[in-house]
Amino acid sequence: MRISASQDTLHHALQNVMKAVSPHCLVPILSGIKLTAHAGGLSLSSSNTHMMIQYELSLEDGKLEILSTGSIVVPAAYLSEIVRKSPSEQVTLEVTEHLILTIRAGSSVYRLCGMDPLDFPGMPEANPSLRFAIPSPLLHKVIKQVVFAVSASEHRPVLTGVSCQLDKMGRFRFLATDGIRFASRTTELSVNARAGFTPITIPGKNLNELAKLLLGEQGTTEVALGESWAIFKTGNVMVYSALIEGTYPSVENFIPASPTTEVLVHAEDLIQAIERVTLLADKSHLLRFHTTGKRITLTARTAEIGDVSEELIMEHRTGADIDISFNGKYMRDILRSADSPRTTLKFTGRLSPIHIEPYNDAQTAYILTPIRTQ
Repeated sequence: MRISASQDTLHHALQNVMKAVSPHCLVPILSGIKLTAHAGGLSLSSSNTHMMIQYELSLEDGKLEILSTGSIVVPAAYLSEIVRKSPSEQVTLEVTEHLILTIRAGSSVYRLCGMDPLDFPGMPEANPSLRFAIPSPLLHKVIKQVVFAVSASEHRPVLTGVSCQLDKMGRFRFLATDGIRFASRTTELSVNARAGFTPITIPGKNLNELAKLLLGEQGTTEVALGESWAIFKTGNVMVYSALIEGTYPSVENFIPASPTTEVLVHAEDLIQAIERVTLLADKSHLLRFHTTGKRITLTARTAEIGDVSEELIMEHRTGADIDISFNGKYMRDILRSADSPRTTLKFTGRLSPIHIEPYNDAQTAYILTPIRTQ
């Protein structure tokens, strides 16, 4: 194997595949990146057992030259740093002897001990039961709108993922909950699904990494969902995500049916007010939300430190006044993820879940469980 590539092109490719390299992996082969030079270009692959990434550098962009084909696995961290700090605009990679990769960049010559590519995990087949294409900016937005609500605890592994379902109308839904907050986003997509598509759960941390790869992408992402893997292909990169086993809890009854109070607010004003008030909130980020007429009063206190109170004007309200307490940090995260200038808060009582919905957006919904106080 021998290739020559521009430093910026190779560095960009390595940055993408490094997202699936675990820095503390106990399996040596998974600490590496597999390089495969073939007639059409260069493939870079990484894996951490629950996620794989493959990046294709093509000859067509004119920044890559394949002088001879072959394959090798090399330590990811060392290769990435060598290329990143290369003093030359052109980098040459060559297997000069058995499992030794020689890297030439300007006047620098590195020799890295490699590993047998036959020991590297192969890319899985999804055997998809559902396929669809979605604009990459939309997929990025959808992921960011729900993934923050996954659980950080491994006590219930299925809640660390995002559930992907087809609803009764044939629309695709992304759902996430940690038991305290709930996020739902429905998309109007033309999907190609086999009869009886079974909902799947994709690890939230994998979707977070996918969102980073999608940032700034303007094309389309092809999605294939199977029984064990989900595959996302956009541009030069392909992401394989293992699925989480287990049944996701039913969420059909999460959203309150008949709110007694509805409040319309400017989201950024409420976010900023919450951030100021929670400066003096306790460790549970407890914040009290009280309405009087068209005024909202936010209060918080920490014993032996102090208290704070702030008022803001709501845009519209229907129903009775409400006095309720909740986790201010969680509410702030929901309002940010909703990504809407105006937001409707719906209440059915001081101990009932709060329904948060972007204004005039029935496709996105959030639920936050209040905190019981005396």
